[in-house]
Amino acid sequence: NNANGDSWNQIMVVFNGNNFQRELYLPDGEWTQVLDGEQVNEAGIRKMKGGEENPVQIPAISAMILVK
Repeated sequence: NNANGDSWNQIMVVFNGNNFQRELYLPDGEWTQVLDGEQVNEAGIRKMKGGEENPVQIPAISAMILVK
């Protein structure tokens, strides 16, 4: 039972407070990015695959929200 009645079972919030890009490995599975630091779209901005072979680049001084 999701807290807000949405369809998301898992939510990952990532903050990069560094002045340089960082690399992050998502947990396995298919993730949907809903915030990219400049736009929010609950329907999804893009899909990403988790796992060690698919690192995600987190831009400097930014936030990202991914859902599953």
